[in-house]
Amino acid sequence: LDELSEYGQHWLNEKSCRGNQTPIEFLDNLHKRHDMTTAYFVSLNKTSGSEETEYQIFRYTDLMYSHIQHAVEYVSTAFEILKAGKARNHYGQKAQDWITEGAHVYFDMIPKIIDTMKQKGFDNAPLVEEAWFTMMLRAFLWHRTHSMVEGKTVPSQHWGSRLPVYIG
Repeated sequence: LDELSEYGQHWLNEKSCRGNQTPIEFLDNLHKRHDMTTAYFVSLNKTSGSEETEYQIFRYTDLMYSHIQHAVEYVSTAFEILKAGKARNHYGQKAQDWITEGAHVYFDMIPKIIDTMKQKGFDNAPLVEEAWFTMMLRAFLWHRTHSMVEGKTVPSQHWGSRLPVYIG
């Protein structure tokens, strides 16, 4: 992601990622990275086994569902940790405490996600962890290139769009 370093202020400041002030080169770069995550997930179907090991089917939807299954309580868990005075190092992040603690909670979920994927028939912990991090990167990239406007609906010209969107 070295190429993105020149756009550091745009990445760090969510408001500068919105609207006309965002350099098109930055958005193009993010879109390219998003495409790379798509290619990564497509390739997992081709590289999830070998001649020495049993082939297993990796399904992105299983990873996404596993994440959602364990992520639904991250906010309440983060608040419980903060209330108990056991917050972890936030490494200088300027976001609200519950958000940065919530990020720690997300990382705490990885072993549960690995177990859930194993129950779904995919038993490759290192690959599940790598795929989860890639899914998180994908979500960040998507978030930085899309602006939601409160009270607005999707414009009708986009209804029926066949553009794949995977939110994890």
